[in-house]
Amino acid sequence: MIGAFLLRKRLCCCSPSSFSLTLLFQRHHFSSNSNYQHSFAVSYLEKYGLSPNSALSAAKYARFTTPERSPDSVLSFFADQGFSKSQLSQLLTGAPTLISCSDAPKYFMPKIQFLKSKGFTQTELIKTLIVNPVILKRSLQGFIIPHFDYLKALLGSDDKVVNVIERYPSLFSDDRLSRLEPNISILQKHGVPQPGILYLLFQQPRSLARQPDKFKILVEDILKLGVNPLRITFVVAIIAKLSMSKLTWERKLDVYKKWGLSEEDMSLAFVKYPWCMAVSEEKLTKAMDIFVNKLGLESSVISKCPTMIGYSLKKRIIPRSFVIQVLLAKGLIDKSIVKGNAFVCSEKLFLKKFVNNYGNEVPGLLKLYEEHFK
Repeated sequence: MIGAFLLRKRLCCCSPSSFSLTLLFQRHHFSSNSNYQHSFAVSYLEKYGLSPNSALSAAKYARFTTPERSPDSVLSFFADQGFSKSQLSQLLTGAPTLISCSDAPKYFMPKIQFLKSKGFTQTELIKTLIVNPVILKRSLQGFIIPHFDYLKALLGSDDKVVNVIERYPSLFSDDRLSRLEPNISILQKHGVPQPGILYLLFQQPRSLARQPDKFKILVEDILKLGVNPLRITFVVAIIAKLSMSKLTWERKLDVYKKWGLSEEDMSLAFVKYPWCMAVSEEKLTKAMDIFVNKLGLESSVISKCPTMIGYSLKKRIIPRSFVIQVLLAKGLIDKSIVKGNAFVCSEKLFLKKFVNNYGNEVPGLLKLYEEHFK
């Protein structure tokens, strides 16, 4: 009481100007001290390899003001787990609040040990945590273990769960895991067999983590194209469709149309081989130029045998096309027997039927083929 009275009396005795100067000094001192602390934190974190932006973000959560009170325990912990400076920078960029942990071994080690016990190698785990560092902030008993077990119940083994999480680390989060069940139900409703659903989850877990309303529209669009939900091509079609935007899909259709193919032709091709729409526009143009202009095939051959477009230009389409061109020019084969057969057949069968079979008529044909195969 007496102290408070004296303080009020002292303040009352001060002139307005001296009182303002006192407050200004106190604010300046506090601001200067805070700026120093933040500046020191940024400088300190940069020495650990964090980029300026990462250090600036992490420094907000770092609990230290001087070199004697630095978050060495957190940084050293991750270094001991195999994180390089650049990887540590990436980790803290994604989750800067990790730097504020008061006991890193206590909070992080049990989670790391659990994931390693399930099959994660050190390298795989580091990559996964960099992409989805929020895993380290989740409860081991309340989130990590039950959600790992949920995925295991679907996929059948720890190894498959690890593989799926490696493919799509962000799947291991609340919102995305909660979407699996409704999206799986959508597929089941349309008759997609369980092996097909598991194939989709294993090959592209991202697809089943989409918002259910958007996933439902996607499934319905593929059904409208005529893809049979009972066949594995249905889930392949989902993967292919999700590999591009609607605008990219339209651009690829336009490329095919330039070569005389209609939307109906491409729907037929997509039903047979969904990857025909996942090929780049540049490759489409080069491959169609070979088939139509150099070999003289009808563009409709693609709707009948769409797998042709999926093969490698360098390893199959180009080298085989040179052989076919030579044989056609010499009248040794008829265009009607080429079509897709020459590109779909195995390497052994192609050599036997189109190369070795004409070795006497065309000396050096094998050499020609091998030169363009390289």
